Amino acid sequence: MRLRRFSWMITIIILLYPRALALPMEINLNGNQTAIVMDADSREVYWDKSSHQVMYPASTTKVLTAIVVLENAKLEDMVTVSDHAIDSIIGSTMWLEYGESQTVENLLYGLLMVSANDAAVALAEYVSGSVEAFAEKMNEKAMELGATHSHFSNPHGLHEPDHYSTAYDMAIIFSDALKHPEFLRIANTSFVSMPWHGKTEPREIYHATLQALPYPWVIANKNGYTDEAGQTLVYGAQKDSTRFVAVIMNSQDIWNEMDYVLNIAYEAINRSILIQKGTDLEFGTSKWKMADDLTVVTGQSLNQDKNYLLKLDPVSSRLKLEWRETMIAEESIQKTSSLEEVWYESPWVFWIPWLVIPCWISFFRAMLRAKSKQRNR
Repeated sequence: MRLRRFSWMITIIILLYPRALALPMEINLNGNQTAIVMDADSREVYWDKSSHQVMYPASTTKVLTAIVVLENAKLEDMVTVSDHAIDSIIGSTMWLEYGESQTVENLLYGLLMVSANDAAVALAEYVSGSVEAFAEKMNEKAMELGATHSHFSNPHGLHEPDHYSTAYDMAIIFSDALKHPEFLRIANTSFVSMPWHGKTEPREIYHATLQALPYPWVIANKNGYTDEAGQTLVYGAQKDSTRFVAVIMNSQDIWNEMDYVLNIAYEAINRSILIQKGTDLEFGTSKWKMADDLTVVTGQSLNQDKNYLLKLDPVSSRLKLEWRETMIAEESIQKTSSLEEVWYESPWVFWIPWLVIPCWISFFRAMLRAKSKQRNR
């Protein structure tokens, strides 16, 4: 029998699985900051505080800058630093010299290790020819990722009124950055040495924030500050196989607040088995068996009235758990049999007509006899 190509759906009420799906994440931040803790893979929001409120991202902008550069240039490419890259910026710098040539990789070290604004402009001009053209690429990438409430006007994050984002959007952007191996490698480099144009000694760069929160389970971070933005910080962390991202914007005590949020999130996030491997399931006319455990990762206090959707895709043989059209978990499932196939292929089925027909004949004979008796009366 050919199974129709659509997904059977089952609604799972959260009340049925209180142990598997409900874990509290009690985080209390006082102040005007916005924040979020998000699963880096599924984008499940474990906790948030006004995460869709528009804020200024400051130097966390450089995360998106690095993504666009990595996707549009080679690490070994040589970049000649323009006068504009040096003269147009203030704040953090890697002290690039006029006319200096550096590799894209070395400029990315400066961008992510010491938040170098001169490196940001040099990279932008190399990739797109100008800061304005590069900003267009940044906005295109942000939209592609789903960061739809952001607008970027420059590659470094120095204040401009139309350069803004949200904690939610920055979590999406940083989650994508964590998928780039070269981003992770550079962002986790503690020290690098490179040639220094016009000098005999090398330029030595030390990561400014790598060990600020020295937990073994943190993956990467990027901080930022302007008077208008306040203190901003994005962090990636991992518990077992679960990656999550924490973002805080417009803070007055960023490192203590992030330390507090990360530790609560790390303790609260848990992976639980919802449906065990080998469990038999019936969808419509077919029987299926779980090929592996279907696990869910939770980290927030889930409302009792939330409905989770369990969807079977018979074409790909995948069972997916969704909430609000966001996939939370999925696993392979194997078709074991079709109920119709079992019915028609069973040998005893062929004896059914020989059993049913005599019964119908006896029934009609009895009816005829009853009518005959009525006439004789």
